Formats: sequence, C-alpha cells, structure tokens
Amino acid sequence: MHRNDLPFYSVSAIVDTDKFPTRDPYAFFIKRGFKGIIHRGTPMLQVIPFKREDWSMSIVEPNGKGYAINQQKMGSVFSQPYKKLFWQRKKYS
Repeated sequence: MHRNDLPFYSVSAIVDTDKFPTRDPYAFFIKRGFKGIIHRGTPMLQVIPFKREDWSMSIVEPNGKGYAINQQKMGSVFSQPYKKLFWQRKKYS
C-alpha cells in the first residue's frame, strides 16, 4: 500500500479471502512503459487481517472542556503527540 516507487500498482481493497472462490483475489497493474523484471521478494501487497465479529458504533459529540484539554496536551509536545500521549500497545492472540 502506498508504494509508488514500485513498477506496479496494487489495488487497495478489503477481500474476504477465505470466502472468495478464486486462487488469486489480488489485483495489480503494471505501470505503463515498464520494461524489466520484477525480482523475487519484491513486496506486492500488504495484508491486514480483520477479526470477524459484530460491532456497533456510536457518534459522540466532543465535550468542550475535554476537547480543549486534549488540544492543549497535543500542543505541548513538539513531535508525535499521538504516539507520545495517546497511543497504547495492542495485544493480539
């Protein structure tokens, strides 16, 4: 994903590969004018697994005071405020 330096483009999509009845569910296009060899080991696509479970979503309006406090926190850090202040390590099994 987002590898414009390669001689081809991979199509970004979410595909249920365990249910899609084909051997090769990934599409890509060779860049116009490319002549050469795509060497073994060249990364062709990025796979991001998804859990299959139901979920629900709710939209919450930002709390004026809480929003302002978080904006101040982010402004207090010179670089990577999300990573330094809000990011949390995930656990996968």
